[in-house]
Amino acid sequence: MDNGHEPAWRADSVELRSEAREDFARLCSFVRDGFADLKKSMRDGQAEIFKVLSGYTQSNYERIAAREQDSASVLKRLAILESRMTEVERRLNQPPTH
Repeated sequence: MDNGHEPAWRADSVELRSEAREDFARLCSFVRDGFADLKKSMRDGQAEIFKVLSGYTQSNYERIAAREQDSASVLKRLAILESRMTEVERRLNQPPTH
């Protein structure tokens, strides 16, 4: 099978290589596009997770701040009571002055 210049198997192999290159280029493009879509989806997912966690951490910070204020208030009241108790004990341990 001669086309005038090359045997048929040679022409078929050149055509087959050309088709294989085109198929490979399409496959590379498909994989590249799929990878880009995957990266976009992952970025979107990360953004959603960040939004959720950001709100959660903010509310936790507010709760912690409220607990710290409550704790500070209790400690302040306890210090006042201790100073009063110390004053009472000091008065009770003094000898009477007549």
